[in-house]
Amino acid sequence: MVISFRLLLHGAVVLLSSGFFITTELSQANAQPVDNSQLSSPAGTGFSQRGAQSMNSQSKVIVGYYPAWMNTNMKLEDISARLTHINFAFAKIDGQTYQLKLDNPGLFKTVRDHVRQRGTKILICVGGWTESKYFSPMITKGNRNKFIDSAIRMIKDLDADGIDFNWEFPDRPGRTGNIVNEAGDLPNYVEFLQAMFNGLSQAFGANRKWLTVTTPQTAYGSTGPLETVQKNGFHQFVNYINVMAYDLNGNWGDKTGPNAPLKAPSGDGKSGVIPGSVDRAISTWLRSGMPAEKIVVGLAFYGRSTFAQVNMQSGGSIYVPRNVKQNVVSCMSGDSDGICDWPSLRRDFLDTNNFQRAKPNSGWIRNWDELSQTPWLYQPSTKRFISYDDPLSISIKVNEVTRRNLAGVMIWDISKDYNGELMSAINFQGGSSARPASTASLTENLTENSPSFLDSATNAIRSLFSSLSSSLQSHTPNTGSFLSLRK
Repeated sequence: MVISFRLLLHGAVVLLSSGFFITTELSQANAQPVDNSQLSSPAGTGFSQRGAQSMNSQSKVIVGYYPAWMNTNMKLEDISARLTHINFAFAKIDGQTYQLKLDNPGLFKTVRDHVRQRGTKILICVGGWTESKYFSPMITKGNRNKFIDSAIRMIKDLDADGIDFNWEFPDRPGRTGNIVNEAGDLPNYVEFLQAMFNGLSQAFGANRKWLTVTTPQTAYGSTGPLETVQKNGFHQFVNYINVMAYDLNGNWGDKTGPNAPLKAPSGDGKSGVIPGSVDRAISTWLRSGMPAEKIVVGLAFYGRSTFAQVNMQSGGSIYVPRNVKQNVVSCMSGDSDGICDWPSLRRDFLDTNNFQRAKPNSGWIRNWDELSQTPWLYQPSTKRFISYDDPLSISIKVNEVTRRNLAGVMIWDISKDYNGELMSAINFQGGSSARPASTASLTENLTENSPSFLDSATNAIRSLFSSLSSSLQSHTPNTGSFLSLRK
């Protein structure tokens, strides 16, 4: 069926009159801080929640990690315009001077200039799994100002929109060799974030730059996040926290299990089942006093592969004893941790035309776990197991973010999508990608090469709106206000 231009224009006018225009991708990425004189106190009054609002049409942030080392595999045009923020990973801390360093400032500027055309913010991200070694000594009173001064200089030099801290992890080791101060890391971290907040306010004006923190799903502290968030006021000095609600099961545990479950069994110290989940991560941070509008839920655009000791088809459980003596097999070259990104899964394991089926004659069986609301693959001949997320499980997590009135989602990482399938499932408007949390609702609408007529019409109308928006922008004031002040 061919849609005439007159019919398309009529549909566009109807949708415009109903408010559809404010939900286009052009307007949704402009969430930004605004000046607020009430927040200018250097004493650490923190970010205010009053009047927090966003120009993001979906009223949610969509944060994507840009891994600089993958730039040769990513084209700039592949960066989705739907992202509200990009975390450019990773900057590092100099172990001698405790100053901020970035190996590829030229790439940062290239990405910055490209994404800003769509209103996307770009932050310098510090740390990660490989660059968290020197956080602990850097945040001490004697060293923190050296870092803060250098960070402010870098933000100015790169014209960055802010900074994100991804420390893995305060008060406990992450990667081997990381420096840890179990007693001092958490209180020092809160003091450091306050000092960083004050430094940004003094250098750029209150709320002109974003300050965010990427956190583990279990929150901080040996007794949970209460000691950090409620007692020390952790939430006051950050725009939002990005909760890494993934890597919850893998080649380090005694059992197989979902990489990023929506929900998980209770578990105990002897079962080998890790009870972490998206649901528990959200609930834990909410109980700690972290405002819902400052919580961003991490989404995994990848899965993890291990081997089971037993036949997983017999009982149907996703939690079985893991064969700890057998080395994991990765889906990606250069990886030894069993990582299987979405492109690898789509090309090598799943049906080309339907991601809800395993590739025919491959020996793989695709399963769905009702509790975790995630898919998993199993190969009986080798007992190999792969847990991952697909458009269905991603959309279910997005629905949970909406249901619980959270700030939005974070993606690790944007290089791991395939034809935009996972990004398309992040739909806070409850569109065709959103699904109830039940396998009974599985449809073919998300399968490759089968777009619906409505989707095609919507895309055409969006293209028309893009042209209209370009002509209107010079007459439209920037009404962006600071989104919820909280990844």
